Amino acid sequence: MAPKTIICPICDFRQPNFDQCVNCGAIFSKLFEVSKKKESVQAEELHGPLKSIEENTSGGGKTAIIPPEIKGWNWGAFLLNFIWAIGNRTWIGLFSILPIVGYVMPIILGYKGSEWAWRNKRWESIDHFKSVQRSWAVWGTVVMILLLVSFAGLFYLVLHPGEQSLEQVL
Repeated sequence: MAPKTIICPICDFRQPNFDQCVNCGAIFSKLFEVSKKKESVQAEELHGPLKSIEENTSGGGKTAIIPPEIKGWNWGAFLLNFIWAIGNRTWIGLFSILPIVGYVMPIILGYKGSEWAWRNKRWESIDHFKSVQRSWAVWGTVVMILLLVSFAGLFYLVLHPGEQSLEQVL
C-alpha cells in the first residue's frame, strides 16, 4: 500500500502526509485555523454580527433575524393593507393605494408582511407580535364582512327597488 500524499495549499508541493510542508515550512493546522477565522469575519461583514434566535431582534431593520414562528401568511396585512402598513411602520405597503400596483401589493403584504413588520417595528416578544397580528386579522375580517354585507344590501336595493319605480324616486 502506497503512503498517503498531500499537496501543500501554499506552494503546491506534493509530499507525504505530514503536519508541516517539507518544501515551504507551512504548518497545515495553523492554515486551517486562519482559514476558519477568515470565513467567520467574512460572514460577519456580509450579514452583520451573528445574533442568537432567542434574542429579540425586532426593529433591527434588514439585519434583524426573523424567528421561524413569525414567518407565514398575514391576514391583517392582506385585508387591511395600507392601514396595516401605517400601523406596523411598513411603508412599502402604502403602494397598495396606487393603481395597478394596488392589486398585487395586498398579496405581497400577506406573504412578506409579518417579516417586514418584525424588522420595522420593535416588539416586546414573539407572543406580543403574534397577538397584535392576530388582532389585525380579526379586524380585517370584520371590515371585510361589513363591506360584503353593505354591497349585498346595495345590490339587492338596486335590483329590487320595491313598489316605487325609478321615475317616482327621481
